[in-house]
Amino acid sequence: LVQLAEQLVIFPENFFQDEYRNGFLVPQMMKRAWAAKLELLQIIIDICNKYDITYFAEYGTLLGAIRHKGFIPWDDDVDIALKRPDYNKLIRVLPSELPNGIALAGPYAQTDKLFLPTCQSVVATVSSDWKLSDYMQRFHGFPYRNMGIDIFPLDYLPDDPELSSLQQYLVQKIVFCVRNWEKTNEITREENVKEIESLCSTHIARDANILRTLIQLSDSIRALYQENDGNDIAKDGFWFTNDRQIATPKEWFAEAITVPFENIMVTVPKQYDEILTNRYGDYRNPVITVQTHTYPFYKTEEHALRNYLDAHGYTGSIDDFVRKHYSE
Repeated sequence: LVQLAEQLVIFPENFFQDEYRNGFLVPQMMKRAWAAKLELLQIIIDICNKYDITYFAEYGTLLGAIRHKGFIPWDDDVDIALKRPDYNKLIRVLPSELPNGIALAGPYAQTDKLFLPTCQSVVATVSSDWKLSDYMQRFHGFPYRNMGIDIFPLDYLPDDPELSSLQQYLVQKIVFCVRNWEKTNEITREENVKEIESLCSTHIARDANILRTLIQLSDSIRALYQENDGNDIAKDGFWFTNDRQIATPKEWFAEAITVPFENIMVTVPKQYDEILTNRYGDYRNPVITVQTHTYPFYKTEEHALRNYLDAHGYTGSIDDFVRKHYSE
């Protein structure tokens, strides 16, 4: 089991209360989820600072930082992005720098248990490493032991449209092969892998690590070009569309500034206005929207926690359990 580390983020007494923000109710459990995510994010930020690595708040986290000075009230996600050289450096140092009970998951995870067939990496809590009481103590009473921060690479695109289209096609071909792996039979899988081998002039071992090999191959193709090869930088969504408009001028990520995000400071692109306007239009006017991912992210764990509490003789609500067994 992990040794209990100190909390890094300090919250005011009233933070963990139900609160309406922009007309949307943020319940106390979501506040604890936010606090837990901020603890994880601060760990990553400290590592980036130690190694002189520049990261950027991205996607809803960037929008929240600028518009709300924190989380979008109806969101619970935290995303950061790094230019490819910084991303590669961060992925190299994370395994040795992350504290016990927190690990790198995704295509470059050090254990098969934490391998995820995704294009992004994740800094995640390892639920099996934590006693519930220790986990709640470390993460401000939050009782759900699976959470993470998504980390995306920002890759440079060649100016030559044919090269860019070919690069995008190869990434799509490999990623869709992996995504459909369980839905296809052995013959189709083999045909797909042979086609990828031919297109990429490489050999792919048919072993237990084949999905990891394929995802890492797609990542290496994304990383083919350098800053001086083109004027655009690619966000994650670019690779799975045929719309070059989703790419971003690289100069928009040329400089970084820090801004408040709830109780911490985060790094954002200095030209955040251009990025957010390009992406959302009039982004300063909040509109409650349906989540693109499961909200809240811990909903799938509620049943398991309820069973755990029942097995230990606790019949009250989960919120009551948290209030009874944890206080700031």
